[in-house]
Amino acid sequence: MMPYAYFTEAGQLLVIASAQTNYPDPTIIEIAVPDNTLPNAIYLDLDAMAVAQRQPFNLTVTYNAISGLPAGTSLIIGDSIHVVEDGTAEFDADTAETIYVTLSHPHYLDQYVAVPTGPEAV
Repeated sequence: MMPYAYFTEAGQLLVIASAQTNYPDPTIIEIAVPDNTLPNAIYLDLDAMAVAQRQPFNLTVTYNAISGLPAGTSLIIGDSIHVVEDGTAEFDADTAETIYVTLSHPHYLDQYVAVPTGPEAV
């Protein structure tokens, strides 16, 4: 028996089930996947309508910024979530500290980064 992955219409994985399941929501997309598919490692490529492997982010962390972020990346900082659409996240800080950010995007592996922040040098 082959497992099935169920995705939202945006291509985000909901669940991998060991057998076919009848979802009442007609927007849910069902795709058969190989045994032992890792749920956190896949997404649905909507253009090809095929399961694809999530890739590592190709980003740069600098003082007060993260760049190279794909549009639609969520930055989770503490209890707040910010979505980046222009490729860069910039941070303003009055004191020198390190901000810990979790990056999440359906096509990329989630990543945890430390961003050194502080006042801009004058």
